[in-house]
Amino acid sequence: MELTRFRFPSMLNGYIGTAEAAIMLERWDLAVEKWQAVRLNFPDEHTGYVGQADALRRAGRVSRRMRSYNSDCDGFPQMRH
Repeated sequence: MELTRFRFPSMLNGYIGTAEAAIMLERWDLAVEKWQAVRLNFPDEHTGYVGQADALRRAGRVSRRMRSYNSDCDGFPQMRH
C-alpha cells in the first residue's frame, strides 16, 4: 500500500489509492490517517476532505461538526458513498 506513495510522493493518485485501499480493507483508523495525508499534501483537493469525513463516519468517530459537513455534501451526488 505504501509503495506508490514512496515512489511518487507528489502524485495525488498515489495518496488517494492508499486511502481507498484502507477503506476496501475496512481499516477505518488507517483510512482516516491516509485521508489526512491527502488533505495535508493536497489542501486544495476536495477529495481528501470528503474521504476523511467518510472514513471518520465509518470508524464511528463522527462529531456534530462532521455530521453537519456530511449533510452539506448531500447536494453533491458525486460525493455520496
